[in-house]
Amino acid sequence: MRALVLAAAGFCTLFAFSRPAAAQMAIRLPLQNGHYVPDGVDCDHPPMMQVLIWDSVGFSRGRSSLCTTHVFPEDLYVYSISTSCQSTVEGNVTADGTPAQVFPAQVITLESKNVFTLERRNPRPNELPVRYHRCAKP
Repeated sequence: MRALVLAAAGFCTLFAFSRPAAAQMAIRLPLQNGHYVPDGVDCDHPPMMQVLIWDSVGFSRGRSSLCTTHVFPEDLYVYSISTSCQSTVEGNVTADGTPAQVFPAQVITLESKNVFTLERRNPRPNELPVRYHRCAKP
């Protein structure tokens, strides 16, 4: 929070200016751009719904585009992320910038520039984190 004090004619006024933490500093995940699939999934012919595409702005899936991922650091290699998309294959496009699709809040743990683990912020019972790796070719 920044403060500005103005003093004039014997009056002292304090104005406080604050911005959300996300607006103060844009944080980008240190991942290489590309297609990521869960461990055990063949990179040559992955099912479309198992592919995550990172373009240094956001994660998208095979059926969504124009996605933005907001990144909030939690630890050195752990981040909380929130992703929203403005367009989907189903034709849900928003001209006003309102998200057509919002993914649940997730936690991403980076192992390297090409490997990460992804889990829901509030996992369902018996839901385990998923480890993803970057495919050499899209």
